[in-house]
Amino acid sequence: MSWLDYLFMGLGVALILYALLRVWLAYRANRLRRLVALSSMLYRGEGCGGISVVCTGAIDMAQLENLVAPDNMGYEVVLLMDGDSYGRYMQRIVRRYALFEVAVPRWSELPVEGVRRVWRSRFDALRRITLIDRVETTPVEELDCATALCSMEYVMPLSSHLYLDRGAADILLSLVAEYEHSAECIVCGIDEPVRLYRRACVVRCGGFAGVASEQIRRCYVPVDVVSHIAP
Repeated sequence: MSWLDYLFMGLGVALILYALLRVWLAYRANRLRRLVALSSMLYRGEGCGGISVVCTGAIDMAQLENLVAPDNMGYEVVLLMDGDSYGRYMQRIVRRYALFEVAVPRWSELPVEGVRRVWRSRFDALRRITLIDRVETTPVEELDCATALCSMEYVMPLSSHLYLDRGAADILLSLVAEYEHSAECIVCGIDEPVRLYRRACVVRCGGFAGVASEQIRRCYVPVDVVSHIAP
């Protein structure tokens, strides 16, 4: 056979592989939608298999509005700030979302030293807000403290000025449902990678410093769920 024959054969094989890839992607997307439908009734509040989105330091009000939008359900938003620096802004959040003050826990699975006050949302629904006033220290210690006060099974640290894309909540919850038995850390995203950590894994490692140093089961899903542009 000539080189043209080999070229056409290679192109044919490439087209077949591309068609199979498209079929697999369509199957995977349909499976994710089924997982969302099957698991939608599981997220009922504290202790469930949902996601705690953790933000430390100052958070833009537009980002907060995006996180607590009505179409982003199935998880809670945990905010940790230093009241000495952001006291007025924290009071604005308390009034805006009708938060009420709760007792600071005396003991937790992770350190909670430095916590002055804690507020939570008034509605025991799928969407919750937890606001923590804590002395500013290191980012890892702040993440550990916020994780100690989370109530969902998975924790997703989120940087400032990142917005959830439309449909991201459903995708994230479907990934939790799909990989809950095979991974302790789910890495997703291409342009802006985010990580979902099983809260029990963070506790077992003694905090996020231990998570970074220990070998834990990870999986990677190349799908974007956040961006710097508000949807």
